[in-house]
Amino acid sequence: MSQTAKALLIAVLALVFVTGRAIASEMDVPDGVGLTSKDQSVKKGKQKPKTPAYKIEGATVGKAFVGFMVAAGSGWVSGKAYKDNPLTERGGDGPSVGKGMHDSGTAARWVAAYILPTGWLLGGYAWFGFTRGIIEGYDDEYDAWILGFRLGRIFYSKHNIDIFWMAGVGYGHMKHRISNVLDPRTEPDDFIRTDLWPFSSRENVDIYKKSGFIDVNLGALIIYHFTPVFSLVFEVNGDLLAPDVAFNIDVAGGLGIAFP
Repeated sequence: MSQTAKALLIAVLALVFVTGRAIASEMDVPDGVGLTSKDQSVKKGKQKPKTPAYKIEGATVGKAFVGFMVAAGSGWVSGKAYKDNPLTERGGDGPSVGKGMHDSGTAARWVAAYILPTGWLLGGYAWFGFTRGIIEGYDDEYDAWILGFRLGRIFYSKHNIDIFWMAGVGYGHMKHRISNVLDPRTEPDDFIRTDLWPFSSRENVDIYKKSGFIDVNLGALIIYHFTPVFSLVFEVNGDLLAPDVAFNIDVAGGLGIAFP
């Protein structure tokens, strides 16, 4: 940097310093005039606290509530599509479920609860799968259902919309469609003997694998109450099932009824 540039830089910094001192001196406030630091702390302390959601007028609290919904979802599934593969000579080695998400089909969800005046939700939930397979003895029964208990709390209420977080635990099973696996209904034949010819291959089918029987779920309940009694209700849920492990995510929507 040249001497001229250095001198110019020093002059600018000096000007800024002197100007800043002058402005600060002009802004000095004598004692007893304006707000002191103590006054400022008192003013901050008097700021209006945020109103909890359950205290907002019109919030869905102090009521019994029932919601009837239709749900659709999919999930990650573990294990085998079915236990025994008749196309091999070994037992208990059914085909893999594969990777990715698997459809859990159309289902019904219900929620029945009492929402305390303090915003806590206490009640139960149910899930019933409408979908079943066609493989007799494997997945052809309507045995995908869950019943459980639920705890929740309202955390948002505005414009006739109430949102609750929820957690629950229940008993039951879900089914997920595993696509394109070997048909388990066919008895072993020459197909397992690759040294014989000719042989015919087995057909591939879709099969619904059952998971459960313990269900733990987390989710959100959204209530849009267009009258004090009737509302539209929506849920987003994540269900973890064990010991046959599966994790399902579904979205549900339907009609809700509140009883003051």
